[in-house]
Amino acid sequence: MNVDQITLKGVGELNEDSIIINNDISVYGVADGVSSLIPFKNKEGHTGGYIASNEARRYFESLEASNGLMDDLLKINEGIRNKMKAYNIDFLKKEQFWGTALAVIKVSDTGVDFVQTGDCMILAVYQDNEVRPLTRLQVAHLENTAIVKWKELIRQGIETRDDLMENVREILLSNRTKSNTFNGYGVLNGEYQALDYIEYGRINRLD
Repeated sequence: MNVDQITLKGVGELNEDSIIINNDISVYGVADGVSSLIPFKNKEGHTGGYIASNEARRYFESLEASNGLMDDLLKINEGIRNKMKAYNIDFLKKEQFWGTALAVIKVSDTGVDFVQTGDCMILAVYQDNEVRPLTRLQVAHLENTAIVKWKELIRQGIETRDDLMENVREILLSNRTKSNTFNGYGVLNGEYQALDYIEYGRINRLD
């Protein structure tokens, strides 16, 4: 099996995406870090999103066997919660939370198991070039409001990222309160209900 990988840093100082590769147990994926809306960095200069995505990467890459991907995500979520506790994050204020969206697959001889949360996508591409989406963008319905506002501000002449962010801050704060709720999106951010909003499944490996 051939495994290719690529990651591109966004506009932030750090690349908060982590690529997951464990060839020994055929586990592959990506973790997309989600930083807090309140500025946070540890003494190494790492943001919360960077810490959370790398928590997922380190967990999966150190695995010698998996009892099931959902069980793995439970442990990762607990690890993220414990990290936030260590940095005295206030669990009553979601704007302080950090976490990670994630998409991971485990390949076996006959099938592919998958788990997903947030806006990480998994696509199956078949021999005849059929593309089969296995997941959906869980945050699209929330992001659209911020994007519309962002474009409107640019038309009004506001150009710097800091000014744009300040003007959409209330929308972002509102969106953040919807993490792991029925009208929001799933994300591994230490909340106990995070596992209720994971999408998971299995497809066979027929071409």
